[in-house]
Amino acid sequence: MRRGTHGLQIAGYGLLLANIFTPAAAQPALPDLSVSFASVENCQRNGVVRIEVTVGNAGGLASPAFVLKMESTLIGQPKTVSMVEVAPLASGEFRVIEIFTASLGQQGQRALIVSADPYNLVAEQNEANNLLNGMCS
Repeated sequence: MRRGTHGLQIAGYGLLLANIFTPAAAQPALPDLSVSFASVENCQRNGVVRIEVTVGNAGGLASPAFVLKMESTLIGQPKTVSMVEVAPLASGEFRVIEIFTASLGQQGQRALIVSADPYNLVAEQNEANNLLNGMCS
């Protein structure tokens, strides 16, 4: 500290106080896609497995159209992949989407993986909530 003609000065505090009161840069508003299971039908029967998932956009901006990808794997067998294009979602909008995949004539426990925007083409606030794992038997 030193006393000058203009009062008391404390070395280094001018910069510190300037940093404390400098507003942080605002985060840009982005979409935030998410996915959750709504229902699974016909998992144990031959034919077509029908899965309903809820996709949503909890972000601050509308999303562009994006792909919803579902992988279905009968334990010990090759997986089947289904892709559905989802129309743009407004901010705060949630929608139920049906996905169909062939059971390939085999019954048994299936691992299901559903992902919204699996190729990360949509810039989002949170990329960690785009993947859903589940089992049906």
